[in-house]
Amino acid sequence: MSTILDYQGRRYDLLGFRPDGRGPLLQSLFDEQSTGEIITGIGKLSQRFLLELMTDVGSMKFLPTRGTTFLQSIRQGKLQTEEDVLAEFNFAVADIRRNLADEDPTDTPDDERFSDAQVEAITIAAGQLQMTIALTSRAGESRQIILPIKILP
Repeated sequence: MSTILDYQGRRYDLLGFRPDGRGPLLQSLFDEQSTGEIITGIGKLSQRFLLELMTDVGSMKFLPTRGTTFLQSIRQGKLQTEEDVLAEFNFAVADIRRNLADEDPTDTPDDERFSDAQVEAITIAAGQLQMTIALTSRAGESRQIILPIKILP
């Protein structure tokens, strides 16, 4: 259980992507189980990574270089095979690495700084792409993310 001491002297974020430990992320700021939570560390980094991955590059008027082309490529039907998904994901990781590093203040703790992301598994079936991603912070902490993405016909 977290206490106030876990957050003392740190910048925190609201939890928007709740891992349940058994399956895909649940997206919500509050629900029947929670009236809102805050996060730091690898959880905060995971959320920042996902937001960057799922933001279309050019979609933020005053931050035109933020985001990736990953979801655009999926919507355009460019990613048909696991190899296509892996290649596009690796391009996205390069953009995410740059964008998150540019965003980090100099006093950002290493457990909130991006080091790497690797795809552990890809499943494409029945209009759904599911990726299992291993995210690693500069502190060496890792978190597994199971990301479901609906593929439109």
